[in-house]
This record gives sequence, C-alpha cells and structure tokens, in this order.
Amino acid sequence: MLYYADFSGMDEKKLLENYQNKICIHQYERVSHISSLKAQVSSLMVRVLLQQAVGEVLGSKELLSLSFTYGPNGKPYLLEYPELFFSLSHSGSAAVCAVGRQELGVDVQEFRGVRGNVAKRFFAGEEWEKLRRLSADEKAYESMFFRIWSVKESYIKYTGLGIRQGLHTFVADLEGACIREAENGSRKACFREIVIEGLPRYALSVCTRDRQEITVRKLAVQG
Repeated sequence: MLYYADFSGMDEKKLLENYQNKICIHQYERVSHISSLKAQVSSLMVRVLLQQAVGEVLGSKELLSLSFTYGPNGKPYLLEYPELFFSLSHSGSAAVCAVGRQELGVDVQEFRGVRGNVAKRFFAGEEWEKLRRLSADEKAYESMFFRIWSVKESYIKYTGLGIRQGLHTFVADLEGACIREAENGSRKACFREIVIEGLPRYALSVCTRDRQEITVRKLAVQG
C-alpha cells in the first residue's frame, strides 16, 4: 500500500496547525524540534501518511501511538506492530509512505537539475553509459537520472544498509524492473515505478523482494 500527499503551494504554518493533531504527541515532538519550517512540514506529512496507512491496514480509526525501534543498521520498524513494515520519503512538496507485510523501501525524487558528474561518480557503469547516451537531451537525461536515483534509494532503504553499501555495486534495471548485482548480474530485488498524474516532475519507486501489486492512495491535504 502506498500513500502520497502533495502540499505544493500551501501555507506551511497552516499545514502544521491543521495536521499536528493527526499524529501522536511524541511523534509531533520530534517534528517540532526540526529547525527548518519546510523540513518540519515534510516530516509531519510522512508521519501523517504513516498513521493513516497503518490505521487502514489494522482497520483502526483511532489515533495510534506509533513508536519506532531500529534494526542493526538503523532501519526503523514499528515497535508495537512488528508484523508491519514501512518506508517513508519526501522531496520537494511530495511526501510518500509505503506499508506492507514484508520488507520494502520507497523513495520519491523531485526533478531539480543534475549537478556535474554525480552519475559517473556514484552509478554503476551501465547506468552511467545509459545516461551518457542521453547527454544531448537535457530533459531526457534529467528524467532518466532521477528515475535511476529513486530506484537505487528505494533499494538501499529496502535492505536497510543505506548508502554505505555503495550505489555503484548494483544496477537499477528499468526494463526488467529488478535490481541486479553490478559484478555478476544476479537478481537481488524487484521494484515498481509509480507514475502519479498530479506529480509529473517526480520519480517514485517502491522496492520489494518479489513483484507486488501496489495500491495507491492519495491524502487530500487541507492547508
């Protein structure tokens, strides 16, 4: 299950006022300690989405108290609901939350221009070569870059290892919709790219062990 929210053009202070009571108090305390107003709103909205997604999975309309515990590599889990797995991401004015009953990872990336040789430095050789062939078409290059970046981020959230595992060590196979080891080509996971009509300049990916159908829900934000 994937929830998303688009809060572009909305008053950030009003969003904080409207949604602070949609999450439990200890989660809002975490949000309130963030210095940037924009970052506060993004952090709040992913928590609102998590609250709504978990409530729907559990069939609860009550405000759930959600506490996190952490795996050996720092990946967060729900302390009270160990049978559920979740992943959060935000970029620009979009927030997303994926919840399921197996390990997963989600990532959203706003298209915002690509700096220098980022792809050459961090991506696997075949990914960089694919991008190099698009270098004359700025829009196509940007779109492909953020599609690959989103998939790679969703995978390192799925594994829980983060960027320390090396983005160049695996390949985001967009045609095969799978993650492959860069060295030997062995398949490691699957992913789905989610296209949302109202978010044309974003790349959004959900990574899971096996191919999964993804139900998409939109949170109608009021700000």
